[in-house]
Amino acid sequence: MKLCLISPEATPLSRFTALKDFWASCEYTKSYRETWTGISAGIATVAGLTPNSFDIEVIDENFDEIDFDADYNLVGISAMTQQANRAYEIARRFRERHIPTVMGGIHATTLTEEAQKHCDSVVVGEAEYLWPELLDDFQKGKLKPRYKSDRIVDLKDAPIPRYDLLKKNRYKTIWMQSTRGCPRDCEFCCVTKEYGTAYRSKGLDQILEELTLIKKFHPIARIGFSDENLLLNKKRSKQLLEELTSMKVRFHAQSDVSLARHDDVLRLLKKAGCINVLIGFESLSEKSLESIDAHGWKRRQLDTYGDCVKKIQSYGIGVVGAFIVGLDGDDSTIFKKVSDFITNNHVHDAQITIATPLPNTRLRARMEKENRLLPTSWKDYTFCDVVFKHPTLSRKEMEDGLLEIYKAINTKAVHDAKIDHFSDIFRNLRRKKTG
Repeated sequence: MKLCLISPEATPLSRFTALKDFWASCEYTKSYRETWTGISAGIATVAGLTPNSFDIEVIDENFDEIDFDADYNLVGISAMTQQANRAYEIARRFRERHIPTVMGGIHATTLTEEAQKHCDSVVVGEAEYLWPELLDDFQKGKLKPRYKSDRIVDLKDAPIPRYDLLKKNRYKTIWMQSTRGCPRDCEFCCVTKEYGTAYRSKGLDQILEELTLIKKFHPIARIGFSDENLLLNKKRSKQLLEELTSMKVRFHAQSDVSLARHDDVLRLLKKAGCINVLIGFESLSEKSLESIDAHGWKRRQLDTYGDCVKKIQSYGIGVVGAFIVGLDGDDSTIFKKVSDFITNNHVHDAQITIATPLPNTRLRARMEKENRLLPTSWKDYTFCDVVFKHPTLSRKEMEDGLLEIYKAINTKAVHDAKIDHFSDIFRNLRRKKTG
């Protein structure tokens, strides 16, 4: 049996060509692009759930061409929202040759009825308890149109992903997942609805085995933990970081500003090999932060943002600041506020996006009710293209403002100032160590 698992080509930017051209030509954006891109851990996980009786091929369409004439027995496609149109096209091409196609991933999970119009079967939600059942039905010629489980996956039942199937030396970062679930419940995020508020973890032995395999098959790649908040459970975090210290890995993680209050975790984080941590600041507007999460947690942290960056980076760990512009509380001053915060605090790197009403989020439900969604395609849901009507800002103002931020924070002067800033930090750390 030949199984092909496909990650469709991602649309870096759909219509915003000015930003696309800037990103392609600016040398100072290269580090971010290389670090925070790559194939998700989902496809390698599905491959790990597949019996050895299947011959598996993994295709990342950002690098590989799809051979639509190949003799596959089954094709599996995993897609985010911005990949959905291409995923449907891929499925159509194979179905024309009567090759069964299965779709999974966040978009097919949130818009199952839509996805079912374009493929033979849809995996709704987490794959661990569903994929083996689907393959068994497929081999019996009884493939169902939908597979959905009401059980939340115990991650200790998760397989070891097939990192050996990912092309060697292709990716600067190999992504893995050690937890699922997030209690923050942000308006723009579908993680809580799809994976729940409960914070679930793999066992330490599982994580260490995965890391060992990544080091074996991708020795020069860095590790990227795709967990929404790797460091939320501080007791578990310290156990994991203590184990990582002996493995001599270098990795990227994601967390929130509360990390700055835990010096013991920060010390271990640096010792374990953390290069940088993405922090979701989301906004510098108190009005915008008020509506982001149901409990107002992020709004209450706003006054601490600068001190949090300083504290985390004082340990030699770069902060990658994640900001969303175009939230309802924003006005035309938000763009300069964001760029000034990043440059004045020597934030190591930044991810700035335009508010995007993804399917099955509270943000989208509200915008649908207010008749604010623009008639666009899923390929426009790139987080940098405008797909909605803002209360006060025009589409052009939001796009120009986003480009203005990226230009302001990616200059030689800003780059040199960051190098000087981190050089001072590392000198201080060496003095403390030798002292």
